[in-house]
Amino acid sequence: MSQYLNPNVFAVAGLDRQSVRRENDQWISSQWESERMRWIPLCGKHQLVTDAPEVRLLDRAAREALDGQLRHYFFLGVSNGVPLFGVEIEESARGSLESHGEWRDLRGIATLLPANQANWLAQAQALRHWHETHHYCGHCGQPTESIAAGHARVCVNESCDTRNVFPRMDPAIIVLVHDEDRCLLGRQATWDKGRYSCIAGFVEAGESLEQAVIREVAEETGVQAVNPQYHSSQPWPFPQSLMLGFTAQALGKEIRLHDKELEDARWFTREGIREGLQDGSLKLPSSLSISHRLLTDWFAETDEDLELLREAERG
Repeated sequence: MSQYLNPNVFAVAGLDRQSVRRENDQWISSQWESERMRWIPLCGKHQLVTDAPEVRLLDRAAREALDGQLRHYFFLGVSNGVPLFGVEIEESARGSLESHGEWRDLRGIATLLPANQANWLAQAQALRHWHETHHYCGHCGQPTESIAAGHARVCVNESCDTRNVFPRMDPAIIVLVHDEDRCLLGRQATWDKGRYSCIAGFVEAGESLEQAVIREVAEETGVQAVNPQYHSSQPWPFPQSLMLGFTAQALGKEIRLHDKELEDARWFTREGIREGLQDGSLKLPSSLSISHRLLTDWFAETDEDLELLREAERG
């Protein structure tokens, strides 16, 4: 049923990143000072949006009015000839922009935004967080400065062996393990009652993605997964992950919870999922997550199944 689905949230290409020109300070400066430029205001984990909602893009005049209250800026790319920047403002400037829109957390609005705008914010928030956590060099401890239009930082210590640092991206696998008409889902104790999702975990050093799939499933559920197959990926800016979706077959069937990551794990048949969604005893991950698409692609056999998923998320 994947032909009915949109790409994963945050995964739609939203602009031309112009990566070759990031280190051209003269070109970046010309874009920053251009009358065509637009910028996305960020304040911590929040961004300014309209009622629609859509990303609120402000012009150069609005930026100049906040002179001295800008913390970081980073070039995002060009959209329809318009250079776009993400700009983190000081907390003290937050109130002065409230007439332009509403400050919202990205988790709460991502599925409501136009797909390309969700992509803009995924990049902007990931860069914002990275700048906030990399003020100092991890090698020598000296301060770092932003370069390459916000896509790298450089240590001010010219004798440092590690001069340039680049934004981190933490790879994590997420996998729909199936056994003919059953799939394996787990839940964490902190989730709301009845919520189950796919098995997921971070890739370890020196580990392939396929190895990570097999290890995480075994560690969390005791089930032996085989034949991992890549499905799709999703940027996950909470704060800086890349989710790599897989499907895999189950060789062993017995569930044994090992590492206390999960409170529970179960096998669900398609009919069991239908019944759980209909009576409200089962909650699946929201469409914000790639886990929702992995489950939908496996579960949905009819248009009625898709509508059942939509109703469950709305309800």
